[in-house]
Amino acid sequence: MPNVRILVVAEHVMIGALLGALVELAGYRPLFVEAGEAADAAIERLGPDLVLLDCEHAAAAGDETYRAAFEADSRILLFGSSLSASDTERFAARRGAPCITLPIGYTAFSQHVRSVLEARQTQEARVPVREVRGGASA
Repeated sequence: MPNVRILVVAEHVMIGALLGALVELAGYRPLFVEAGEAADAAIERLGPDLVLLDCEHAAAAGDETYRAAFEADSRILLFGSSLSASDTERFAARRGAPCITLPIGYTAFSQHVRSVLEARQTQEARVPVREVRGGASA
Protein backbone atom coordinates (compact mmCIF):
# COMPACT_ATOMS: atom_id res chain seq x y z
CA MET A 1 0.00 0.00 0.00
CA PRO A 2 2.23 2.79 -1.24
CA ASN A 3 1.73 6.37 -0.10
CA VAL A 4 -0.34 5.36 2.93
CA ARG A 5 -0.21 8.10 5.55
CA ILE A 6 -0.69 7.31 9.22
CA LEU A 7 -1.21 10.08 11.77
CA VAL A 8 0.16 9.27 15.23
CA VAL A 9 -1.61 11.03 18.12
CA ALA A 10 0.08 10.01 21.37
CA GLU A 11 -0.12 11.41 24.88
CA HIS A 12 3.61 10.87 25.43
CA VAL A 13 6.29 12.00 22.95
CA MET A 14 8.36 8.84 23.39
CA ILE A 15 5.38 6.55 22.68
CA GLY A 16 4.57 8.64 19.60
CA ALA A 17 8.16 8.35 18.38
CA LEU A 18 8.19 4.58 18.90
CA LEU A 19 4.88 4.13 17.07
CA GLY A 20 6.14 6.40 14.30
CA ALA A 21 9.17 4.13 13.93
CA LEU A 22 6.92 1.04 13.75
CA VAL A 23 4.79 2.78 11.11
CA GLU A 24 7.91 3.51 9.08
CA LEU A 25 9.26 -0.04 9.48
CA ALA A 26 5.92 -1.35 8.24
CA GLY A 27 6.41 0.68 5.05
CA TYR A 28 4.00 3.52 5.72
CA ARG A 29 4.52 7.25 6.13
CA PRO A 30 4.14 8.48 9.72
CA LEU A 31 2.67 11.91 10.33
CA PHE A 32 2.47 13.71 13.65
CA VAL A 33 0.25 16.37 15.21
CA GLU A 34 2.16 19.65 15.33
CA ALA A 35 2.86 21.23 18.73
CA GLY A 36 -0.29 22.95 19.97
CA GLU A 37 -2.42 21.60 17.12
CA ALA A 38 -5.67 19.79 17.91
CA ALA A 39 -5.96 16.25 16.56
CA ASP A 40 -9.12 17.06 14.60
CA ALA A 41 -7.37 20.02 12.92
CA ALA A 42 -4.43 17.77 11.99
CA ILE A 43 -6.82 15.20 10.49
CA GLU A 44 -8.54 17.91 8.45
CA ARG A 45 -5.18 19.34 7.32
CA LEU A 46 -3.46 16.05 6.49
CA GLY A 47 -6.31 13.70 5.50
CA PRO A 48 -4.51 10.57 6.74
CA ASP A 49 -5.59 7.08 5.80
CA LEU A 50 -5.31 5.94 9.42
CA VAL A 51 -5.13 7.68 12.79
CA LEU A 52 -3.27 5.86 15.57
CA LEU A 53 -4.95 7.44 18.59
CA ASP A 54 -3.88 7.07 22.22
CA CYS A 55 -6.87 6.34 24.48
CA GLU A 56 -5.26 8.61 27.07
CA HIS A 57 -4.95 11.61 24.74
CA ALA A 58 -7.59 14.27 25.27
CA ALA A 59 -8.58 13.91 21.60
CA ALA A 60 -9.73 10.33 22.24
CA ALA A 61 -12.45 11.45 24.63
CA GLY A 62 -14.05 14.09 22.41
CA ASP A 63 -16.28 13.57 19.41
CA GLU A 64 -14.42 16.12 17.25
CA THR A 65 -11.60 13.72 16.42
CA TYR A 66 -13.95 10.93 15.35
CA ARG A 67 -16.08 13.36 13.32
CA ALA A 68 -12.98 14.72 11.54
CA ALA A 69 -11.80 11.18 10.79
CA PHE A 70 -15.21 10.23 9.40
CA GLU A 71 -15.30 13.33 7.18
CA ALA A 72 -11.74 12.67 5.94
CA ASP A 73 -12.54 8.97 5.34
CA SER A 74 -9.77 8.09 7.80
CA ARG A 75 -9.88 5.01 10.00
CA ILE A 76 -9.01 5.15 13.69
CA LEU A 77 -6.97 2.52 15.50
CA LEU A 78 -6.88 3.09 19.25
CA PHE A 79 -4.07 2.11 21.57
CA GLY A 80 -3.41 2.46 25.27
CA SER A 81 0.11 3.50 26.16
CA SER A 82 -0.20 2.80 29.87
CA LEU A 83 -3.73 1.44 30.22
CA SER A 84 -4.23 -2.24 30.87
CA ALA A 85 -5.25 -4.37 27.90
CA SER A 86 -8.78 -4.75 29.27
CA ASP A 87 -9.15 -0.97 29.83
CA THR A 88 -7.98 -0.28 26.29
CA GLU A 89 -10.38 -2.86 24.88
CA ARG A 90 -13.33 -1.43 26.87
CA PHE A 91 -12.52 2.11 25.73
CA ALA A 92 -12.31 0.97 22.10
CA ALA A 93 -15.56 -0.99 22.34
CA ARG A 94 -17.39 2.10 23.59
CA ARG A 95 -16.06 3.98 20.56
CA GLY A 96 -16.71 1.13 18.12
CA ALA A 97 -13.08 1.15 17.03
CA PRO A 98 -10.38 -1.50 16.76
CA CYS A 99 -7.49 -1.39 19.21
CA ILE A 100 -3.99 -2.63 19.88
CA THR A 101 -2.23 -2.94 23.21
CA LEU A 102 1.33 -2.05 24.00
CA PRO A 103 3.92 -3.42 24.04
CA ILE A 104 3.40 -4.89 20.61
CA GLY A 105 5.83 -6.63 18.30
CA TYR A 106 6.50 -5.46 14.77
CA THR A 107 4.72 -8.37 13.07
CA ALA A 108 1.52 -8.04 15.10
CA PHE A 109 1.55 -4.26 14.65
CA SER A 110 1.99 -4.35 10.87
CA GLN A 111 -0.63 -7.10 10.45
CA HIS A 112 -3.20 -5.18 12.46
CA VAL A 113 -2.53 -1.89 10.65
CA ARG A 114 -2.79 -3.70 7.32
CA SER A 115 -6.16 -5.22 8.27
CA VAL A 116 -7.58 -1.82 9.22
CA LEU A 117 -6.31 -0.26 5.99
CA GLU A 118 -7.69 -3.14 3.90
CA ALA A 119 -11.08 -2.63 5.54
CA ARG A 120 -10.87 1.02 4.54
CA GLN A 121 -10.08 0.09 0.94
CA THR A 122 -13.02 -2.29 0.73
CA GLN A 123 -15.25 0.33 2.38
CA GLU A 124 -16.31 -1.92 5.23
CA ALA A 125 -18.17 0.14 7.79
CA ARG A 126 -16.30 -1.24 10.81
CA VAL A 127 -13.44 -3.54 11.63
CA PRO A 128 -14.44 -5.84 14.49
CA VAL A 129 -13.06 -4.73 17.82
CA ARG A 130 -10.47 -7.18 18.98
CA GLU A 131 -7.46 -6.89 21.11
CA VAL A 132 -4.08 -7.67 19.69
CA ARG A 133 -1.60 -8.55 22.40
CA GLY A 134 1.93 -7.66 21.43
CA GLY A 135 5.00 -8.85 23.16
CA ALA A 136 8.51 -9.32 21.91
CA SER A 137 7.76 -12.48 19.97
CA ALA A 138 4.59 -11.22 18.25
